[in-house]
Amino acid sequence: MRNNKVREILELAVPATVESILQTLVGFIDTLMISRLGLLAVTAVGIRAISLPSIWRCLLLWGLVRPL
Repeated sequence: MRNNKVREILELAVPATVESILQTLVGFIDTLMISRLGLLAVTAVGIRAISLPSIWRCLLLWGLVRPL
């Protein structure tokens, strides 16, 4: 019984953790690629990396979009 609960938790936690790591990695790679363009471009990428996931979560919370 306990193993089933642990397995259920891991089935939810592992994909969420991988998605979070990949999202962070994409933001890091974006910053590396844009860093040659200057400080303003890096700032814009940083703002996008922070704001876009937050906006997406709010839209999901309010039921305005569906998860993929």
